[in-house]
Amino acid sequence: MAENTSSSLENLPEQVVHDPVIEHAGQAWQAAGRRVRSVTPSSLMRLVLVTGALIGIGWLIWATRISLIPFIVGGIIAYVALPVVNWLDRVMPRIVAVLLTLGLFLGALGLFLSMLIPVLIDQVYFVYSSLPTITDVQTYQEQIDDYIVTLPEPVQDVINNAYDRMTTRVRDNMDDYVNELINLTITTLLALFNTVSFILGFLVVPAWLLTVLTEGRKASPAIDRLLPDWLRLDFWAVLRIVDRAFGRFIRGQLLMGIVTALLVYGGLEFLVRLLARPGNLRLQLLLAITAGLTQLIPSIGPFLGVIPAVIIAYSISWQATILVIIM
Repeated sequence: MAENTSSSLENLPEQVVHDPVIEHAGQAWQAAGRRVRSVTPSSLMRLVLVTGALIGIGWLIWATRISLIPFIVGGIIAYVALPVVNWLDRVMPRIVAVLLTLGLFLGALGLFLSMLIPVLIDQVYFVYSSLPTITDVQTYQEQIDDYIVTLPEPVQDVINNAYDRMTTRVRDNMDDYVNELINLTITTLLALFNTVSFILGFLVVPAWLLTVLTEGRKASPAIDRLLPDWLRLDFWAVLRIVDRAFGRFIRGQLLMGIVTALLVYGGLEFLVRLLARPGNLRLQLLLAITAGLTQLIPSIGPFLGVIPAVIIAYSISWQATILVIIM
């Protein structure tokens, strides 16, 4: 058998036997075999325990994802601020770099919100005041009744019968409506409790951010000690690749959201001045912020952001609708 194998190898072309690609693949498989044989039972058990712990942590995060939203937001802020902290760490103590970075960020955020919130409140109140009142609804109903009277009697009978059936159905289903109202009340109370927890979570975030940014460098050695020798290099290589890709994605999405909000605000201001109807469109800032926030949602975000602007423009005129769609 060995003689047949050697004779068959001799019959192969020399470029196939000594192909560099084949030799490189053989060396890679040999290295993989040596790496697998170097795995000790303790290293394998440690990997299983770490994997199980990560799965458990992932399940816990998913189960409590609503309550963890403040910490997710804080994690994104820490991820964006970490390069700045590391750069300042070269010229000052790390705790001072962290406090300076967080102070500048929170100060800029507070200044931005102090200018933004009054305008948003005014625009939200404008939307609320534009809703039809009870008197308006009664007027619409009277107009509909007056219009129905002008219709032929067969058409009036059809409309009146449909109205009677609807009234009967509402009266018969009143118990179901009451139960749904009770369920809605309970759901609202639970949502209020979750809102309080949500706000308390945001109050804890600054202290959590301070700890993460200050002690962040100690996490890498701790993780490195948990990793088996055969997995360490590959783990950190993959993590660096993910870090670069994720960092570019986050920074790109934030930049795109800011640019979108500014462009939408500028476009709506131009539209108001072009149509010379400033009283009909006072929601430029609200619509711009909505467009900027929805821009952070991949794929469908831009389409979601344009829907409110199109609806508001349609309430003004068809020309405004076309201009908003083009914009």
